[in-house]
Amino acid sequence: MCNALDPISGFLFSGQRGSVHFQCLQHPVRNFGMRKIAVTGFFAVLAISGFGQISAAEKLRNETLARMDSLRRTIDSTLNPRTLDGLLAKKFPETSWVDGRWVYYKDQANIQQLVKPRVSAVIPAYTFYTVTLTNYLDSQVKHYRILILFDSVNLRVYQALPFSLNLNSMELLSRIIGKTFPDSTALVDFMLELQSLMNAGSSGGFENMVFQQVKVSFDLTGAGANPKPVLEHIEMFIENNTIRRFRFTNPSIRWRVMVE
Repeated sequence: MCNALDPISGFLFSGQRGSVHFQCLQHPVRNFGMRKIAVTGFFAVLAISGFGQISAAEKLRNETLARMDSLRRTIDSTLNPRTLDGLLAKKFPETSWVDGRWVYYKDQANIQQLVKPRVSAVIPAYTFYTVTLTNYLDSQVKHYRILILFDSVNLRVYQALPFSLNLNSMELLSRIIGKTFPDSTALVDFMLELQSLMNAGSSGGFENMVFQQVKVSFDLTGAGANPKPVLEHIEMFIENNTIRRFRFTNPSIRWRVMVE
């Protein structure tokens, strides 16, 4: 056992085999100082022992702030007109009550990007997505997968309805008229990829494709029956590997639409 008096603090240190005991000596001059050191040391021990530990209240507060921040980011994303979410919410608002309206519901949208490198090389300003939109017509409520063209430069979205719903919606085809290709092979490869975009959201398919020097023709067929019914006969007229116009013919009623 050894004892030592610290000349500054007035503490008596006694220890045996590494143990340390603190005893306060009643020094007449340093009595106040020793009390101050003892109190300070007490709070220091509390601070050290609590370091790295978070109280339940503080943990709850942090979790609440994190949830609020996540909610704020979600709301900002939906309302921000610079995002695809925001543009869709603005173009197809839930607040619309017009008959025949299309409505975008974020929780039902299931947005999926379509990667089409050949089409994107021809119209690089656009990226392509399929989105579930809800259509309200009279008392009918139906959900459709719709092709969306997103112009990220001018911050606009364009709705390309499935051809089985509305042949007058030519948002996609009108943008490729006048485009020229290096050769017929490049044109054919482009046309095959374009068909997959034209068919987005449709239950039918494209068949009976015929390539000629002045045009490419194919049929939009319905699902189910065998042979499948031809809903539309589509012709793409070309000149020197340049797309000039499209013609759609309904074989049942002899109805035609020209896009040029």
